[in-house]
Amino acid sequence: MPAKNPESYLFDMLEAARKIQRFIAGYDEARFMHDEKTISAVERQFMIIGEAAKHIGPSLRERFPDIDFRLATAMRNFIVHQYDRVDPEKVWRTVIEDLPGVVRVLEPFIAERLARDAEREPPQLER
Repeated sequence: MPAKNPESYLFDMLEAARKIQRFIAGYDEARFMHDEKTISAVERQFMIIGEAAKHIGPSLRERFPDIDFRLATAMRNFIVHQYDRVDPEKVWRTVIEDLPGVVRVLEPFIAERLARDAEREPPQLER
């Protein structure tokens, strides 16, 4: 299996962040705290964000100084290895305070990449 393009991990991060935003749409903190399914779903997407973040090398990370890739990876590790100590209030704060910035930074980058890829001509098939 060929190695994954490093930029595709940024796409994975954006998609997971967007899912979190959809999962919590219409929620306030109180509703979130009482919805174990949504808490679990959000934690899963943070695990994906953190796993993708650890695969992004220093040169690509430097292009996104507003994203704390190290912290994203640390959060993933905490959720995976200290699952019984995850504080839903901290998860909620991360969703509200940090996640919008990740989306704001990655959306234009990913949109530009997708537009560039769409402009490329498909390979010609020989008959």
